[in-house]
Amino acid sequence: MNEEARNIITQSRFFRGLTEDSIARIHSMARLKRYRHGEMIFREGDACPGIFIVGNGSVRIFRTAPSAKQHVLHIASSRMLCHCWTKYYPQVKAGCLK
Repeated sequence: MNEEARNIITQSRFFRGLTEDSIARIHSMARLKRYRHGEMIFREGDACPGIFIVGNGSVRIFRTAPSAKQHVLHIASSRMLCHCWTKYYPQVKAGCLK
């Protein structure tokens, strides 16, 4: 895994205070993935693939009401945790904003 992924992990508040061994273990399981503006990260009904840490940019977590109106539940920005909401709210989606 590359140094960029390691930096994203170590700079995330969620992992602050972990030992170097713990960081190395998380780093060994991490996958760096890039998304374009507007691209969906997960959709309604998707199985939860794990957690996401936003490296750069921001991610909008939202649900669409029966009226087709989108309700934004959360916006995760750089180095913030974006966990898989679909486990608890199956109708939720996430898309890349920047």
